[in-house]
Amino acid sequence: MLDLKPTPLNVTQEAAHKMPRFLLLALLTIFILSGLFGRDLWSSAESRLLAEVVSIDFTDPASWLFPFASGEIITEQGPLPGWIGAIFTTLFGSLVGELRAMRLSSILWFAISTSCIWYGTWFLARRREAQPVEQAFARQAQYRDFGRLMADAATLFFISLFGIVVKQHEAVFETAELAFSCAAFFGCCWALTRPYWGSALAGFACGASILCSNLLVGATVLVGCLMSHILVRGIGDTARKIFTTVAVAFITFGLWPLVAYLLAGVVAGDYFNLWAQRQIQIVGFFDPQEILWFVKHFIWYLCPAWPFAFWAIWMWRKNLTITHIALPLSFCCAWLIGFILSSDVAAETLLSVTIAPLCVLASFGLMACNRSTKSMLELFSVAIFTLALTGVWAYFIAWTLGFPPKMHWSILRLTADESVSHAHWTAILVALVLLVFWLYLCVRRLMRRPIRFWTGPWLSASGITVLWISAVCLFGPVIDSNRTYANIAREMSQELKTMHYVPGVDCVLAQTLPLSERGAIEWHSNISLTASESASCRFVVTHVSAKAQAKNPTKMAPGFVVLKSFRPRSDTRYLLGPAGPVLIEKQL
Repeated sequence: MLDLKPTPLNVTQEAAHKMPRFLLLALLTIFILSGLFGRDLWSSAESRLLAEVVSIDFTDPASWLFPFASGEIITEQGPLPGWIGAIFTTLFGSLVGELRAMRLSSILWFAISTSCIWYGTWFLARRREAQPVEQAFARQAQYRDFGRLMADAATLFFISLFGIVVKQHEAVFETAELAFSCAAFFGCCWALTRPYWGSALAGFACGASILCSNLLVGATVLVGCLMSHILVRGIGDTARKIFTTVAVAFITFGLWPLVAYLLAGVVAGDYFNLWAQRQIQIVGFFDPQEILWFVKHFIWYLCPAWPFAFWAIWMWRKNLTITHIALPLSFCCAWLIGFILSSDVAAETLLSVTIAPLCVLASFGLMACNRSTKSMLELFSVAIFTLALTGVWAYFIAWTLGFPPKMHWSILRLTADESVSHAHWTAILVALVLLVFWLYLCVRRLMRRPIRFWTGPWLSASGITVLWISAVCLFGPVIDSNRTYANIAREMSQELKTMHYVPGVDCVLAQTLPLSERGAIEWHSNISLTASESASCRFVVTHVSAKAQAKNPTKMAPGFVVLKSFRPRSDTRYLLGPAGPVLIEKQL
């Protein structure tokens, strides 16, 4: 009599044939290295971190223990991403430049995220209760092959997520937070076989999450770990695992204030008072605007993983306490609790807690589908990414040839001026090669019906990689022109020279400019911008509205100038002049 297991999984040995290692490693390497270098600062978060990194001096304890940049004390995020970025700039800054060296930390965070997702899924999928149903007329997939199949699928789902593609290629605190969220998830999976080592790793990741982001995010990850210890039965005493996780998390985070009070006790008290006040402001009742953001964006942000994750929950709805479902759901429930209690944390920031469990659930959901449903992911990838590549190339041809005129004008609107150079011929050649490669994959899939179950996630991950590289290769100069502050910094530096600005001695008061703008302008010039009210600066820069100036013309105080440079499609203009009362008189 057949010993049928209560599982919807039906995977044969042929379907679980392992994916060649070089394919997965090559895809991961190409994905993370492409677009990492050779471009300007594209996001405000990366500009903020760069401003923090360049201000760190490891010979001064107060400089690296308390996040600080351009006269502003940083309490919204922890110091760990800045420490890692500063270490990379110290080691490699003289070789590749500070910005490229800082972006090398993205490779570290990406490696941690992917390896933790792979091995976490591997530990879950090899368990007896996760094995597919025994076959009557075919060979059942062996547990090692099935575990490798599930781990590959989860990792490929992680690469395929639409919402984190750009962030993976930036040195921002969200990537570090995501890495330690994945590490916490892996620690809980490891605790199923190594209860105390896994619990300790989960606790370390929770403490590191606080050092990367804020107290609420770290507490949310910790709640997910504790819920998994309670709900999932494994070896080891549950109380000891909970104690180990909480203790290691407390010790990991506690080292920061402990070292701060030992090395810079005079400053530590004031800083941690500000830090505690900020953490209290974060906790509260959820912001309705964040719910609106989540409703609008989660469909594409978590695509293509979320439909299969929901399918996995539906297929195991009568047995949600099974290990490979209950453990990921613990982190998802913890995210819901954190989201409800967050009054000043972006919904996108907290979503990092759900990325690893969502990819694991999606891999199980995909394997629980019938063959026709599995083909939907492959056909979805073929259709979506082919259409997206068609659009990318159509706009590039319009930008190059000037026809159709509407498409040509829509690209020019993104640039600072029409003299922006086009893509280099080598970049165009790379994009063409990738286009041919993608068309080959699509034709091969349409002509054959693959047996192996990893082909769907592989097509999706390959499609997002090809699309990302093509966009960066063809439109890198356009995006640089749209996002850069180089022109503004250059003109500001020239105007300050006429005002007898002395580099290294003078500073410019810029209280109305956010830290991201100050960091980017400082990076592109030798200007020292600060937001500190106690700074004695001879110059001041502030924002003015172009529309307001046009509707209500004003006469500036003597010595003030409005910079001609500005970012495309921005209403913001920069007013620069001597420090002191800024008198604005209406023209008669």
